[in-house]
Amino acid sequence: MKKEMETVYKNKDNVVYTISNDLNSCYDIDVPDDVETVMLGIREDETIRTGALILAFNLVKSEKSFPNVKKLIIGSHIFHISIPNALFPNVREVISYSKHFDSGKYIVHLTDSYSPMKLLYNSFCLGPDEVLNLEGIHLIEANALEGCQTTKVINANKTKILDRQALHGSAFEQLKAGHNQCLLLGNFVIGVDENAEELEIPSDILGVISGINIDHVHRLVVHDIDMVSRFCGVPDILVLAKDVQTPSSRITHSKLGRLGKMIFEVEKGNAHLKAVDGVLYSKYGTFLYRVPETKTGHFIVPDGVETIFEYAFANSKIDSVSFPDSLKKIKRHAFEDCEYLKDIDFGNGIEVIGLHKSRMYDSSVFNGCSSLKHVTFPKQIKEIGRMAFKDSGLEKVELNEGLKLIGEAAFAYCKIKALRIPASVYDVDYMAFAGVDYVVFENESMTTSAAFALITEQIGTVHVTAGNESIYIMSPTMKECLDGSVRTMDDMKRFAEEKAITMAEFLIKKDDSNGFKKMLEINDYCYDTLKSILDNIQIDNAVCMAYLMDKIEKKREAEDEFSM
Repeated sequence: MKKEMETVYKNKDNVVYTISNDLNSCYDIDVPDDVETVMLGIREDETIRTGALILAFNLVKSEKSFPNVKKLIIGSHIFHISIPNALFPNVREVISYSKHFDSGKYIVHLTDSYSPMKLLYNSFCLGPDEVLNLEGIHLIEANALEGCQTTKVINANKTKILDRQALHGSAFEQLKAGHNQCLLLGNFVIGVDENAEELEIPSDILGVISGINIDHVHRLVVHDIDMVSRFCGVPDILVLAKDVQTPSSRITHSKLGRLGKMIFEVEKGNAHLKAVDGVLYSKYGTFLYRVPETKTGHFIVPDGVETIFEYAFANSKIDSVSFPDSLKKIKRHAFEDCEYLKDIDFGNGIEVIGLHKSRMYDSSVFNGCSSLKHVTFPKQIKEIGRMAFKDSGLEKVELNEGLKLIGEAAFAYCKIKALRIPASVYDVDYMAFAGVDYVVFENESMTTSAAFALITEQIGTVHVTAGNESIYIMSPTMKECLDGSVRTMDDMKRFAEEKAITMAEFLIKKDDSNGFKKMLEINDYCYDTLKSILDNIQIDNAVCMAYLMDKIEKKREAEDEFSM
């Protein structure tokens, strides 16, 4: 079986290749001591003569070493090479006939893409006095420098990406940064002073090798605001240099919102940003970008602020906030997980809380604010966005007349017992009131879309009132809403009859005698429906049984009287 699965091929220089036939991949090699040039591949005439073919070299786990080899020749068929530097530690010349690899001093892979890149696979084991020439190299792959004893580098200006294991096993791992300084490889930070209290990231830095922790740094100066997210941990104070040019579109996508422990400072002369009491604003105060998580107590958003950005207050310890009349927009996740937030003064300016109709983004403006128990929306609020208060601690919500739109899951899974929907509301979205016990629609026509708002992910019940009509039903499913079986109030009444046994059984199993009584009192079930509940469900709760029997008897008497 082994012979069928592999081919052992020996070339004219007595180099032996062990080839996996199913993948045409060489996974073992032996080179005589007197051979200085090794071909990675098999010449075409030899392939025709012997049938042996190599397309790839997968020797990354090989522990062999052939130190006498000085030159490698890459065959035209080769598309993949994975070998350790120690296999050919003293190679200093590579000649490639493959379109996938470059010729030069190292093994360099050429990407086949619209924007071709050069990827350094192997530098081999350069000595301490040799120079690593990275001319044209865009990316240094994992273990590409393993075994290199040199730390002398030239032409690293085009290198844009370092794999997290690029320096593994090289002399670069032994280098230490100077006092309050960064350790650089070209335009990359590969280390920092482990005892630094103050550190500046140079302005021409392109990247940071992963895993560098800066939690110990008290004050960090950066020339690119996005550079902070490349490190592990955050400094106590982040200083934005005067040349930081961060338009609003970029700062939104930076990770400042997830790095909230920092206090902000901005160098004098910065034309785009300013910091006041550690809070980051745009130069003229129209945008509030980030409030440190350490802020406590009441926070007054300054007059003139028009936009509160994503994650601006996320995880902060403030317990109340006041908005200015100038405020026009609150972006998604702005107050997410502010667990101490108890009070919000919306002011007289803001009209929209988060995003309403976007399916790409949730708003989650106050999502997870567990201490927020009560909110009153002022008259100017027109829209409450998608997931705006989802999973918050809300127990009481006062919606304003003038409100028009309530987004998907806006109040889902709060602790709201009752919710009044003003007549001005003309659109409520999927799961907007999921988990709310009692919903009153002042606009009777709203029940057409209300069913979607009542959908929950768990089995539950909901009391719905529209005008003079009231119904107590199982929370409808998406399928039941989409197929049109639950839309109007009449649909809900029919739905209540159809689900009577299911709902009764659900309440009995929960031992919810109050809910069972509520169901019988609110829903005007016919005699047959009440009788089917009695006949199909085992009711051990004496109180529930008494309610049901009383209801059956009254309904029977009423129907007898009507027939007479």
